[in-house]
Amino acid sequence: MTAVVEEPAPSAATEQTAPAGLTVEILKALMEPFPKEVIGKRPKLKCKDCAENRGQCPKHRKEHCRGCGQYISTAHIDLDFVGHAEVTRRLLLVDPNWNWEPVAFNADGLPKFDEHGGLWIRLTVAGKTVLGYGHAEGKKGPDAIKEAIGDAIRNAAMRMGVALDLWRHEAPAVEPDQDGGWFTDTQTRIIQARSRGELEGIGQEIVSRIKTGGLDPTIGDILRWLYKARTDQLAREQAQAARAGSSEQPQAAPAAAPEAAPAGDVPSPA
Repeated sequence: MTAVVEEPAPSAATEQTAPAGLTVEILKALMEPFPKEVIGKRPKLKCKDCAENRGQCPKHRKEHCRGCGQYISTAHIDLDFVGHAEVTRRLLLVDPNWNWEPVAFNADGLPKFDEHGGLWIRLTVAGKTVLGYGHAEGKKGPDAIKEAIGDAIRNAAMRMGVALDLWRHEAPAVEPDQDGGWFTDTQTRIIQARSRGELEGIGQEIVSRIKTGGLDPTIGDILRWLYKARTDQLAREQAQAARAGSSEQPQAAPAAAPEAAPAGDVPSPA
């Protein structure tokens, strides 16, 4: 008779549970700035002719850049960035069961790349799914595939707040209102809000910026998620306080705990 070998049950030390959803704590962890020692430099060509002619055009020369360490056209800027490994580590910290999948597959069942060599993906963290796009910037072969996947994961993670501060520095013209600290200040105000009324006032301010076009969609999404997470958190805190209050007064008739406020969201602009 063939012996049946049972797979051992996971120990408490190795068992990992996915979070129930985007909470204030998870969003704060995703948006936590990275330490300087893991932030690298990557070049970005400013000259279209250089970009289309293997990195150099007749108007610019190539030289070694002390910032990014590459031999490249002088018509470039160095951007701060965080590598794929650090982004993956951050995602694992907040949700051990995070995953990604391609938006489309080819006839062989593999991720489908577009005509530019780019890849669209869906990234899911704590039950929330966002789109991301990555490309390999002219690379070919297996390394190009890995580069595109890593770039797509970084791009999608940024839409959840990972290394968002570095992305904002890369594109200040897209987010003029956030350069003065409004985005960071609004995050703090949402997290520290002590009532639904206080939160609703912040929500109206966000809506006003959306209406006037002064808020990048990525920033708007992150603030909406944080707003809803804090609303849910306040509802739980109020319910717990009500239960604690009723248990401290055993002689009085038990009062029904107030119904938790419905999960709120930033009001949609009219």
